[in-house]
Amino acid sequence: MQRQGKKYSEKVSDHSTADAKRDQSVFLKRCMIRRWPEFPKKVIAGAGYHQLLSPGDARGGSGGEGVTVQKEGDASKMDVLEFEEEDQDEILDPLDILLDYILETSGTETAIASDKDVQSIDSNRVVDFASYLRQVQPPVEVNGALGWLRMEDVICHRRERALVRCIITASSLSQWPGITFDGAGCLQGSRIFIGPTQAKCRPLKSKRLTFSDPRRPSNGCKSFALSTDGKLLAALFHASNILIWRLSDSLLVQCLRHWDDTGEVSSLSFSPNDCTLVSGCNNKSTIIWEIQSCHVLLRLEGHGGPVNRVTYALHGALIATGSHDSKSAKIWDSSTGACLHSFSFDEGIYKLIFSSDASRLYIEMNRSCHIYDIQTYTHSATLC
Repeated sequence: MQRQGKKYSEKVSDHSTADAKRDQSVFLKRCMIRRWPEFPKKVIAGAGYHQLLSPGDARGGSGGEGVTVQKEGDASKMDVLEFEEEDQDEILDPLDILLDYILETSGTETAIASDKDVQSIDSNRVVDFASYLRQVQPPVEVNGALGWLRMEDVICHRRERALVRCIITASSLSQWPGITFDGAGCLQGSRIFIGPTQAKCRPLKSKRLTFSDPRRPSNGCKSFALSTDGKLLAALFHASNILIWRLSDSLLVQCLRHWDDTGEVSSLSFSPNDCTLVSGCNNKSTIIWEIQSCHVLLRLEGHGGPVNRVTYALHGALIATGSHDSKSAKIWDSSTGACLHSFSFDEGIYKLIFSSDASRLYIEMNRSCHIYDIQTYTHSATLC
């Protein structure tokens, strides 16, 4: 993208073709500064050739073409601008609208904003940006005579409004018949610190989603699992029921209930296609659930103690389970429930991980990690 402008277009013709091509630039962003009641100053930042031109250049440049500041109301110094009669159908610049909002809201003499600020408010989704600002009312920070949007407040404010305006649609009901606002996640204020060093870090406001058991909010989370696509969160809170939330709007979409003597659930894992969930229980059994229907597809039996570790292979055909108390691990066929192999150890099991191609199983224990070949079920390596 080459630089534009009448004055530049006339003088650039004196340069060679190579110089003209060399002088191309890429537009980065705009940042506008407005003082009340003066005309705004527009700051345009661009990336150009690595050497700025000297004051004696044929274009009459000042040697600072990388950044230009224009006072839009000064028509005598800007022969490039053309002032025409205002058109009622003209689309106003959202950046101008945002500057007006900051000045009116904060009462300061100067406002500063950029295209990034406009994008953070989701301006592309609305038609009347001025009305949208008055409705949303993003927070403005004031420091002396200068006002600007405080981005962390804008983000927090937007998340709060998104949750408040959340509705259950017909498509959501068809997919999740049990979806409900009861037990939905809630936003809680927090503060994080960022900076190159601990001495130079500064605090930022933040909002985080918090999930809890709606029947026993004081119970702590015992285990959780994220779906492969990152859209669902499953968790259990020292009870046998498994709660599943949709993270996009924090609504509770499913509750997997144990109606028999299953005991407390101690571990969870989503299948790669996110259609099933496997849970390890303290009554020595493992259950494979169909998430949407709440049906129990398979029940895996065989461990001599509570099943405290479960995991799916990435292709979804295998499930590995482990029992810390019985010091055993098993590999199962996820479609038939057949036990394909069992491993016994002298230590308790803390973690089970399939390799990305599901050719190996990593079993972490208290003092060592054992690696097994899934095709032959032979021990291939030990990490101490």
